[in-house]
Amino acid sequence: DVYKRQDLANVLQNYSASVSNFQLLNIEFPDAFTSAISETQSSDIRSQTAALNNTKVQNDVNGQVLRAQTETGVLINNAQGQAQSIYQNADGQALAQAARLTQLGNSLVAVSYTH
Repeated sequence: DVYKRQDLANVLQNYSASVSNFQLLNIEFPDAFTSAISETQSSDIRSQTAALNNTKVQNDVNGQVLRAQTETGVLINNAQGQAQSIYQNADGQALAQAARLTQLGNSLVAVSYTH
């Protein structure tokens, strides 16, 4: 039975006893209640585990995206550097070829004047 403090005091007073405080040492709950508590705790643990796994997956994906972006940037920078080098090399070769052709043309003009 469930007693309120005053009700308990009144019952004990019939036996000339007075209790100001007491401690329950053992409480037994029905099996259904204990099972419900255990299932609730298990459900909470499964929910927290799922949330942590979701966060881990999101972090893994974000890390992969950042690595891909970094690698893409490196590839683009390397390609631009190679393109610039090829352009400068081709431009230098074209200028050298133009200078040789100009020199050859000047030589031909000089030869034609001397003959």
